[in-house]
Amino acid sequence: MLTPHSLRGRLRIASPFVFASVCLLALSVPAASQTPRVVVAAPEIRLSAADSAVDAGPVPVSQPLRLTLRLNPSADRTAALDQLLAAQITSSSPSYHQWLTPQQFAASYGATEDQIATATSWFQSQGLTVESVSPAKTWLVLSGTAAQVQRAFAVSLRNYAISGASYYANSDTPTMPRAVASLVAGVSGLSSIPSVATTSVSSVGVMGKATVLAVGASSADALSAAASAIDDNSSPILAISTSACSIDLTQADYDNYRALFRQASAQGITVLATSSCGARGSGSFPASLSEVTALTIAPTTATFAAIDPRPSWQSAAGLPTDGSRDEPDLTTSSLADFANAMVTILQQSGGRQGNINSTLYALAKTPDLYTQPDDAPAGTWEPATGLGTVNLQTLIKVYPRGVNGTTTTLTSSSNGSSVGYGTSVTLTATVSASTSASTGPTGTVTFSTASQGTIGTAALTNGTATLTVGNLNVGTYLITAGYSGDSNYAASSGTTSVTVTTVTATVAATISPASNVPYGSTATVTATVSLPNSGAAPSGTVSAQIEGITGALYTATLSPNPGGNTATANINVNAPTPSTTPYTVQVTCAGNQNFQCQAPQNLTFTTAKGNTTTTISLSPAAPQAGQPVTITATVNNNGNGTGTYTFSGSITFVDTSTGKTLATVPVGTNQAATSQTLSGNVQHNIVATYSGDANWKGSTSTPQAVTPTLLPATVSLTANSSKTLAGVNVVFTATVYTTVTNTVGPTGTVTFYDTFNGSVVQLGVPSAVTPNGPNQSIAIFSTTGLQAGTHSVYAIYNGDANFSSATALPYSLMLSDFTLSMVPQTLTLQPGQTGQAVILAGLVGGFNGSVSLGCTPPSSSETTCSFNPVILTGGGSTTLTIVTTAPVVQTSHRGPGHSGPFGGWNAFAGSTLAVLVWFVTPRRRRMLPGVMLLLATVCLSSSIGCGRVKSSGSGGTTITDPGTPLGTQIYTITAAGSDGVNTVRHTYQYQVTIQ
Repeated sequence: MLTPHSLRGRLRIASPFVFASVCLLALSVPAASQTPRVVVAAPEIRLSAADSAVDAGPVPVSQPLRLTLRLNPSADRTAALDQLLAAQITSSSPSYHQWLTPQQFAASYGATEDQIATATSWFQSQGLTVESVSPAKTWLVLSGTAAQVQRAFAVSLRNYAISGASYYANSDTPTMPRAVASLVAGVSGLSSIPSVATTSVSSVGVMGKATVLAVGASSADALSAAASAIDDNSSPILAISTSACSIDLTQADYDNYRALFRQASAQGITVLATSSCGARGSGSFPASLSEVTALTIAPTTATFAAIDPRPSWQSAAGLPTDGSRDEPDLTTSSLADFANAMVTILQQSGGRQGNINSTLYALAKTPDLYTQPDDAPAGTWEPATGLGTVNLQTLIKVYPRGVNGTTTTLTSSSNGSSVGYGTSVTLTATVSASTSASTGPTGTVTFSTASQGTIGTAALTNGTATLTVGNLNVGTYLITAGYSGDSNYAASSGTTSVTVTTVTATVAATISPASNVPYGSTATVTATVSLPNSGAAPSGTVSAQIEGITGALYTATLSPNPGGNTATANINVNAPTPSTTPYTVQVTCAGNQNFQCQAPQNLTFTTAKGNTTTTISLSPAAPQAGQPVTITATVNNNGNGTGTYTFSGSITFVDTSTGKTLATVPVGTNQAATSQTLSGNVQHNIVATYSGDANWKGSTSTPQAVTPTLLPATVSLTANSSKTLAGVNVVFTATVYTTVTNTVGPTGTVTFYDTFNGSVVQLGVPSAVTPNGPNQSIAIFSTTGLQAGTHSVYAIYNGDANFSSATALPYSLMLSDFTLSMVPQTLTLQPGQTGQAVILAGLVGGFNGSVSLGCTPPSSSETTCSFNPVILTGGGSTTLTIVTTAPVVQTSHRGPGHSGPFGGWNAFAGSTLAVLVWFVTPRRRRMLPGVMLLLATVCLSSSIGCGRVKSSGSGGTTITDPGTPLGTQIYTITAAGSDGVNTVRHTYQYQVTIQ
């Protein structure tokens, strides 16, 4: 499948007419298959971006085809046509406006009868029929089958489907035998693929009637229609409206159109074409050919690519210096409007005008003829509008219609001698009529050169026009004076030569300041260049060179001073290193092709230490406390000198808020840096002071204020156990850390708090933190004084100069314990009695361990105490038994008070009472230890004893052992609770009264 870009490489599709220049035709032409063949240039047909071509197979060999061949005239006939075309628009020439018929063109400039006969013979030998020869003998029309065409031109013809339509084209480059190719300039008809742009061709008659000859996308149809109109020669104007660009065609197409329109010009036919390639760029076609007047309807600034050299008549201010035929020529409301105006001019002048471009440019400075949108001076050419928007009524009025010839001669005041640059030269143009008339020529004369275009215009007075110029550069000029013509006299031109030579300029200079110029700044050299005896100011550059310093060369461009022959430039010269010895500056002017400079000027000046500025920057600009901050000081030249400077010495960094010198660092090139850690929540004012060196003065920066933000701290709290016994040592560890990388760790204190039974209490005094690895510190608090129950302990880090305060999440701690209670709370015994108390174990905070019990009696109490059972598990009770000692007496007889009347009864009664209580108590209540406690109480109360008391009377009694001493005895009870891991001990005191 073919695309717009692949078509070139995959198909060779002939454009309407394809040209080739080859060697001469031999008298005898061998068969095509036996002779060398040469390529016939085959321009491609370019498809639009939306098109593609699909190969639909070969063209049937019997398909009839019609081809058009353009004949190639001889070189001498082509040169003769060049001379004719120039003479036809030169009023002083005998051939001025002497137009040809197609037959006259054929006789002098078309193919010869021999050429036509030879070509006809060869094509007939290939089976092709020569149907006709154009009147100007420039075309042959051939017919034949596809098979005959393919054999004659050695091509393969194939069908292509493009956008739903069927076309044929040659898929390779056509060739012809070398011997016959010299007769053929191009071939048309090998392809039916349309071109990209739509083209309309119309002929305009002398009465203004426009006849549309062809409208469509076929370039072949457009050119064929134009060729038919030119050969018919019935209309004086050919109007072509198209959006085609020069990129749509190739050199063969350019040559084909150019040859056709050269024939039109020779026949006096004016060819008009729209310059409307537009945004697609390049040049318009065929408007960019020299034989065509390029008219723009919608001005555009699109890229232009010329295809013709600039003709002599295209001369105007503003034209590019590319030496090319530029378009458009002018701007008009429509192609039809301009064509109608030309019809009026033709009617009034009584004849054809041929190529009108030389006249349109000769009239460029006519007042009110051309207008530019930016109000540029008359006669100025601009890329978008050409000479400007044409006033058609003015054009009809001023267009020269004269048939009387004129001769223009041009002389200069230099009389053939050379003049120095800037010397004024007066040009005098004299216009003479070739025939007598009642009035002489009127109008204007335009003076121009090939290199500079129009250099001025002057009105013709009594046949003479003068212009004084003083701005011609050095060189030899062929100056042309072009007379515009009027209603009676035709335009003409004359030339003269002027030579401008080089002159010598003088230089005067001063320097400021001239002493103690700081290194790194500049001194200004003011140089004035003068040209002697000149009406022009010098241009170019002047230079100032500091002697003895490599690279110390400075230049500036001269600016002309008003109303004189001088120009001035100010040159800024960089001051060298400090020196009390003067430096020498040599000032010269460069000169150019117009003048030369001699005798340079020498100036002197001295220099001193340069001024500096010191600035500082911080990275990061908004640091956090404790984070390393890079402080960079930069020293720069505090002058206006250009170039790179190097500084030595040192930079001292000071924190003026604390008065602390942070660092002193050597300068490398022009910078010094230090890394510092700054405390947070405090504004630091950093100042950098440059010490200066042998070339530079010192300087101090403005303070750079920075307040580092405190680092975020995090506190985590742990303990050696989350569940243990009250009284066991609990160790809390608060870890203070930060996730920000820095060079310091947290300092300060941590305070521990305990929330217990709804109240918050502080645990001890604040604990200092100690380092514990990078960016981390710890604080430890231990205690054995926490009560049993649930505790919620938390820690608060109080912050420091670098870190913010922080609070840890609460740490939950469960402590368990036990308590002992005694029933009764005290005992009263007599010596020798035994007493018991019930000890109850109470559980606190979920204690579920075991309690081991022990009892210690008072010393010298002659008592014992014991528990049964000794160990309690999961709570419960035990019995404490205390045994006292009765006094021991010896008697010789028993007295009446041995035992008292109820001595034996006391023991009996007590026992009996206990038994009674047992039996009267309901069975469901006979539960130990309650009943036991009751019995013990009964036994131990009142005067009913449950033990044995030894007593003796007074008579004849001796006490050998006093027994347990009377009074209050304190018994020490120890209890050790264990949960299997930890042990907690409690001590109780139990009071027994002996009486």
